[in-house]
Amino acid sequence: MDLPTPVPTRREPILAPRSVLLLLLLALPAISSLAPADDAPEEQRPAEATEAPRSAAVPSPQGPDPLTGLDLAAAQLHDGRLLQRMPDGRVLELTIEPRLQREMQRLFRENQVPAAVAVALDSRSGKVLALAEHGGQGLWAEASAPAASIFKVVTASALVEKAGIAPDLEVCYGGGSHHLSARDLEDDSSRDRQCASLAQAVGYSLNAVVAKLADRHLDRDTLARAAESFGFNAPIPFELPVQPSRAEFPADRLELARTAAGFWHTHLSPLHAALVAQAIAQGGQMLRPWLVSRVSDAAGRTLYAGEPHFLRTAIAPATARTLSRMMTITTTAGTSRRAFHDRDGRPYLPGIRVAGKTGTLTGQEPYRGYTWFVGFAPAEAPRVAVATLVVNEPTWRIKASQVARELLQTYFDEHPVR
Repeated sequence: MDLPTPVPTRREPILAPRSVLLLLLLALPAISSLAPADDAPEEQRPAEATEAPRSAAVPSPQGPDPLTGLDLAAAQLHDGRLLQRMPDGRVLELTIEPRLQREMQRLFRENQVPAAVAVALDSRSGKVLALAEHGGQGLWAEASAPAASIFKVVTASALVEKAGIAPDLEVCYGGGSHHLSARDLEDDSSRDRQCASLAQAVGYSLNAVVAKLADRHLDRDTLARAAESFGFNAPIPFELPVQPSRAEFPADRLELARTAAGFWHTHLSPLHAALVAQAIAQGGQMLRPWLVSRVSDAAGRTLYAGEPHFLRTAIAPATARTLSRMMTITTTAGTSRRAFHDRDGRPYLPGIRVAGKTGTLTGQEPYRGYTWFVGFAPAEAPRVAVATLVVNEPTWRIKASQVARELLQTYFDEHPVR
């Protein structure tokens, strides 16, 4: 049965909290203060960095690796395909859809964003459809970005699958919009003036609700296993180097609750973010992403053919369906509703429901506004999974949810739902 999408119940009128994101890109100036909610400062944490290790090897035939020399930036358009021609006569054909890549790069350029990334995957096969970026090279592979509110999806999966929490279970709360304190973990009838379900906590990115539920129902090991099931602290096999996403689970009660709600201790690459969405879209099955569809030699003989490969089971199919319904609240009523509907409430993607998760943070000295969107569509029968990140200056033109909408509009223009 589908979950309802009403706004969280309130004991007195308040402003609905907005989504949470902590995002840091190595190519940009360091953030002096992180805000895991829109326009709200949070205590400063030092940025963490790590070198990008070589990703796990891709299966190849005996002899020289036919993928040697792969360089996305060197690929050129030929007869509607992106090809990279090698000096030894090899031709590498990429899975990238040129129009998707081109439109995203145009969007970033025209909106003059300091940095941005858009990743699109065929959710049924793991095939990479877009790896567009602006303001740096290889940003899609960097795991220097705090996972922030995206980690709420992992926590929600553990609450549903490991702790047996129903999506409609309500929790009352009175803080947590901009930071989490020990007080926010305790029930207090004098300040808990609003109540929301787990499903609404995902759709509206409610920190205190997720933190309270995790504090009461998940221990450190259970949350760690849920993160590992989604591929944290593990290499991502790919044809190009990708940093493993990292997650730490402090023994301290408050810090663990903060981790569960998306405050600190977790870092995620945009490619991995798209894989998280892909796994939910595919009933809990995470697939290996692949970028090269075919390699041929100078005579046209096939040296390598890309194909789907199972990577890991992230969650059970029933849990994936539950998460999908939770994530549709984000675009129908929650933090991303305005990005996916016009001023009159009409959807920009009529007839196509989108499941997603948003996040926002603000950094100072210099000011940077970081936003991202992770999701898939159509929610009921997914075809494409996306992750978009945008970094803005004080005067901004576009945010990640809008980029995701444009990406999905372009995709479904090329691949109509019939």
